Amino acid sequence: MFEEQGSFFEEDYNSHIERFEKMLSKDESYFFDVDVFEFLAEHYLEDGNVDQALAALEVGISQHPSSAIILLRKAQIHSSTGRIRSGHELLNKAESLAPNHDEIFLTRASLFSQEHKHEDAIKNFLKAIELCQAEDIDDLYLDLAFEYENVEKYDLAVIALKKALALNPKNEGALYEIGYCFDQDDRMEACVEFCLTFLDENPYSFTAWYILGNTYSRMNQFEEAIASYDYCTIIKDTFSSAYFNSANCYGQMEDYTTAISLYFKTFEHESEQAITHNYIAECYEKLGDNEAALKHYDLAIKLDDKLGDAWLGKAIVKDQLGATTESVQLLKIATEIDDKNHEYWYVLGEAYEKLEQYDAAKDCYEIVLALEPTNINAWLDLSNVLTEIESYERAVEVIQEGLETNKNNEELMYRLVAYLLQSGRNESAKSQLQIALDKNFEAHDKLFNYYPEAQNINDVLNIIETFKK
Repeated sequence: MFEEQGSFFEEDYNSHIERFEKMLSKDESYFFDVDVFEFLAEHYLEDGNVDQALAALEVGISQHPSSAIILLRKAQIHSSTGRIRSGHELLNKAESLAPNHDEIFLTRASLFSQEHKHEDAIKNFLKAIELCQAEDIDDLYLDLAFEYENVEKYDLAVIALKKALALNPKNEGALYEIGYCFDQDDRMEACVEFCLTFLDENPYSFTAWYILGNTYSRMNQFEEAIASYDYCTIIKDTFSSAYFNSANCYGQMEDYTTAISLYFKTFEHESEQAITHNYIAECYEKLGDNEAALKHYDLAIKLDDKLGDAWLGKAIVKDQLGATTESVQLLKIATEIDDKNHEYWYVLGEAYEKLEQYDAAKDCYEIVLALEPTNINAWLDLSNVLTEIESYERAVEVIQEGLETNKNNEELMYRLVAYLLQSGRNESAKSQLQIALDKNFEAHDKLFNYYPEAQNINDVLNIIETFKK
């Protein structure tokens, strides 16, 4: 037997909770309107009680089997908890009852997105936008843009984001996303044009100024970037990211003193960050103030002892101060933090080579080349180490291997000539010299820079003179 309910609008919402829970505890049946089941589900979800929300909707479906909205709410819960198949089934039933309900298509789009069926998600977002009567649908266009990004259709994502911003210029998520899409599509000029047009109508949008600054920075137009960040901080003087990025630009322009002051400025508006101290240290290092550099590398490590770049920076300064053995220990920590970082291994190899620990240096350079076979310096340094611990013949083999990956590289070609001469293989050296000269005559001084004695070999000089003519 169903208990009749009074007017929904006359009763306190809390009374529905009490009645519903009383019904469950006594295993009785009370009647509720569709609106009440919606409210109950939302109430339990806010409390984090998903099971109770679903229980309310189950009762709702049994009392209102023709209600699309209750089916939809249950489908939305299933969507948020990863129950994809049942979510689709519920939405299909709901659509048969309310074929033009925009939320059905939105929820289905979410399910397809979870399944990585992004094209299907896009179709449903477009349908939802078509059906939606609300004016504030800018976030729907933002969601649509995310799906376009998932299939790398950045041009279509930009179109969707422009529609979002036309509806709501204050949608910061759409602004950040449009900057990202222009960047991914390598359309920097188009991004600048968009930002300038947008700022003509919305001059106080600090977010747009920030995106413009980021774009100019990526284009290496650092003065324009700094001007944009300045406008950004005039509008919002607590925006630490703008100070940070402006500092990066000053660093690129080698104005390290100004960069340092701006990095410190970020600490006025956010907690101190390890990466910021790391950049401050780098600036002091560039200025030749090793003591200040070490201080800030240590502060970076104190804040984040997993920041490999800080260990690297500290190691480089220690080496410059003559403490190469200590530098090696610091570099070992960096490689333990990130054993796939070729820079850490390369600098460690240099340190070992400086200490004349050639076997250890060789191991490091080999790791570098396994990670980054296009690293020319690593091929050269590995070959050089091999001349110390093995032979010029072995160095020749390494350079030849390097040339297989880096064809016609001038450094490797002329170094190969040098090693062939040093190993007594003069005919091979002359043949290789002709190949190198044919590919890049202007770089032939690299042979003499590495092996000055070649300037005393007449055959070498004659071949060069022939190519000069």
